[in-house]
Amino acid sequence: MARDKLYLIEPGFSDQKYPGITFVCPHCNAIEGLLASFPQLAAAIDVERVPFPRPRRKVIEEIGEENQSMPVFILADAARLMRVTGTASVLSPRPIAFSSCFPIGTAFHACTNEE
Repeated sequence: MARDKLYLIEPGFSDQKYPGITFVCPHCNAIEGLLASFPQLAAAIDVERVPFPRPRRKVIEEIGEENQSMPVFILADAARLMRVTGTASVLSPRPIAFSSCFPIGTAFHACTNEE
């Protein structure tokens, strides 16, 4: 059975434009914090960290070249995503973290003040 998949940028990357500086993706880092706080969540989905430079081949293979921005959450059941969000993709950290698509349970949802 296919599982939901979350793509993140590998933390601690460099950029050729800025030699000697180490970067993190702030949006991916927020999701990394969520995963660290709720290890059962990370265990319930496939989490894949990809290198910073484009093209991001694995992401392109799954959702197309135009959707390489990170983080991205791909549900194994696209119909479930449509029911929950009204759209076919979740490409932004806030909807990923606060959507009921993320299988974390009701305690987390109560803390977000979202019904």
